[in-house]
Amino acid sequence: MKNKVLLYTLILPVLLIYSFCAMAAPKDLLTRYNFTNITMNDGLLHNFIDDICKDKTGFLWISTMGGGLSRYDGYEFKHYNTTTWPVSLKSNFIRKSCEDNFNRLWIASEKGVDILNLSTQQLNYLAYSDKHLSSILNQPAYSVLKDSKGNIWLSTENSLYKIEFQQNGSIAEIHSLALKLSSSANPLVAFREINGEMWIGYNGNIYRALTNKAGQLILSVVSDKLRIGKTFILLYYSKKRMKYGLVLIMDYSDITNK
Repeated sequence: MKNKVLLYTLILPVLLIYSFCAMAAPKDLLTRYNFTNITMNDGLLHNFIDDICKDKTGFLWISTMGGGLSRYDGYEFKHYNTTTWPVSLKSNFIRKSCEDNFNRLWIASEKGVDILNLSTQQLNYLAYSDKHLSSILNQPAYSVLKDSKGNIWLSTENSLYKIEFQQNGSIAEIHSLALKLSSSANPLVAFREINGEMWIGYNGNIYRALTNKAGQLILSVVSDKLRIGKTFILLYYSKKRMKYGLVLIMDYSDITNK
């Protein structure tokens, strides 16, 4: 019975986003895509999917909550978890993965960040002279994202990091911001680049994450009239690019207009 369970965590959000798009998009948009499903009978190690990342070669990297990370080529899976060799991850509870501009996959999990070299299929250990990079990568990580300039943004249990690189792929600088969470608060709810700026959902508000002249990360409120929660999906439509995008994950009951 367990093997017959479909990936509702994958399919339902996709269908929800698709239904939003269909309301305003041209009719022929509905005929452009085919939907299929993948189950544990096809080799998937876990039914709960937290994230899917597509690398530049076309592989899909599927983050599961309990089964580790799986690479899917459209036909079969290759798995990475705490017991696989030669690549052994820090945790089987993977939250998100992201490819940088240097053919490396950043893998965020409940026990930290692994960096997988996609060319060698080996874990990379980056060095940085000034910052405690090792302690950063060993913090529980919630999300990782590459911006349009090639910087990697990493949100952990209590901090936000912006990692800049040299042309050879080594780390040039790390900017950090301590997140002050109340006892009832959750980590960053949403994390996305909008018009060249990083927007985050944090403690019920929407902020821009900016770098000041001193090289420090600061938060600037987008609007004091908009508050967010956890579960409602908000979309934006770019007329210039003729495409939809996911902005924030929100709770409809928590949206207020002061």
